[in-house]
Amino acid sequence: MLVDALCLTWCPNHESRLQVNAACVANTPAELRWQCIFANASYAHTTTPIFPLNSAIDAWQMANVYDLDSGLNTKCSTDEFANCTAAEVDALNRWEKDFLRDIQASPTFQKPGNGGFIESCLEHCAAQTSSTANTYAIGGVTMMQGLTAWWADPAAAPAERHWHLPCSLNEAAPHQCNPTCIR
Repeated sequence: MLVDALCLTWCPNHESRLQVNAACVANTPAELRWQCIFANASYAHTTTPIFPLNSAIDAWQMANVYDLDSGLNTKCSTDEFANCTAAEVDALNRWEKDFLRDIQASPTFQKPGNGGFIESCLEHCAAQTSSTANTYAIGGVTMMQGLTAWWADPAAAPAERHWHLPCSLNEAAPHQCNPTCIR
């Protein structure tokens, strides 16, 4: 059972509860506090300014959570989705839509001083290298430019000024909707 597996990381013996967002723990019923180890639960209780850098279709999640390649087409989550079927592209777009709905549902999303750069590139940890942080762009703004503008802006700046959100994958090939993702 999922809850039992998560208890292994949450149980008092491991002291994991000390490493999660304290506001999340304080505002969550005891039987659901294990959820505070997940980013979306922690994000909802974040009070400091935050600027997430993330792929909406994260390569690690595709391989380990979504398990896109467990079906017949084992090449879908490679080459920026070039080998995906129409059904797989539709499923990936639903995944991205669910991801965005989850993050946008949190009051943290609209809080002044916040923002983020969520792209559609098939990657994990793009912000860790200057080659991708300076290449991946949304609306002509690179990840690094978006982060730098957010950092330099006053803490009271409207959140919508600093949100850069992904496009949906194309139904027809090439499926990647963001040409800066294709390398």
